[in-house]
Amino acid sequence: WLLWIDMDTLVVNMSVPLGSLVTLAGPATHMVAAASAQGAKKLEDGSMWHTPRLNAGILFVRNSAQALELLQVLSVRAMPKGVWNKKIHGSRTWGDQDTLIYFLSLQPRGYSRIVPNQVFNSRPGNPRDPTRHYIVHFPGFGKSAQVRGFLSALRNATNGADPVVTLTRLPRAAIVGRRRMEAP
Repeated sequence: WLLWIDMDTLVVNMSVPLGSLVTLAGPATHMVAAASAQGAKKLEDGSMWHTPRLNAGILFVRNSAQALELLQVLSVRAMPKGVWNKKIHGSRTWGDQDTLIYFLSLQPRGYSRIVPNQVFNSRPGNPRDPTRHYIVHFPGFGKSAQVRGFLSALRNATNGADPVVTLTRLPRAAIVGRRRMEAP
């Protein structure tokens, strides 16, 4: 299995082995992803934003020919024009997340497993208790403020312990930057 992880993530709970998450996959599953928070909201310009069904920030990808195809598609963000359906796929993010959602819509049932985002791709305020996160993801804009706020809340929840020490123990082999990934 390969861990695909965005650079705007922090591993908070070092007591959970990364390998334990692949048990979420069935024998025919080639990728495990976390769901996005569901819902729609009205934007400043009056248009509606429909949340995509998953977030591509953290993925577990099986070492298989089928998953290699997924990684190749993601590396070039290959998606035909005119295929996006907002009702099926959610609002466009104009990035690799769109490519992933479209690619998965073409795969047979069981190819992927989507788990609740609290399992390994939670947001700073969900759950509210920062000590209950496994991997927290800071998507979108204002990352510095989000990270400072989260670390402050984590410090308060751990009676002043320095959370950065906890957050930097991830083995280097477990970190795979998107820009550096290449097909074998």
